[in-house]
Amino acid sequence: MFRRRDRFVVVAAVVASALAASTAAVASFQRTATGGPQQIDAATLAAPSGLTATAGTCLPVPVWTQPISLSWTATTSAFADGQEVRRSVNGGAFATIATLARTATSYQDTTTAASTTYTYVIRATKNGWTSASGSASATTKSNLCL
Repeated sequence: MFRRRDRFVVVAAVVASALAASTAAVASFQRTATGGPQQIDAATLAAPSGLTATAGTCLPVPVWTQPISLSWTATTSAFADGQEVRRSVNGGAFATIATLARTATSYQDTTTAASTTYTYVIRATKNGWTSASGSASATTKSNLCL
C-alpha cells in the first residue's frame, strides 16, 4: 500500500513528464495573436511552390521599365489568409512588396531598375505565421528600354 506522499510523488512525476512532452511538441507551432494562443502545424500552412521569375519586355508603366513576371503554384492551405511577395535587390535583405489573395499564382513587379538582380520568395501567411516558397531570381538589362 502506498503512503499518501508516495502517490503524490509518482503522480506528480507522470504529470510533469506528460506536460513536458506535450509542451515540446507544440511549442514550435504556437504563437499568441490577438484573441489568444493559436496552434498550427507545418501541414496546415503549406508553402507556395514552383516559383519562377522572368524579366520581360519594356513597358511604359508608369515610366519606361522592364517588369519581372513571377508565377508559382499557390499554397494548398485553405487555412492561409493570403500570400506575400518578398523581394531582395542585389543580394540585400528581403522586403514585402505585395500582399495577395491565397489563390494568387502570378505577380508583375514593375518597380525595377536597369542592371539589377532581383530575388523573390512567396510566403503563405496566417496571423503572423509564414511558410515560404523557394526563391527565384531575374536580372534586368542594362540601358533599360533604350
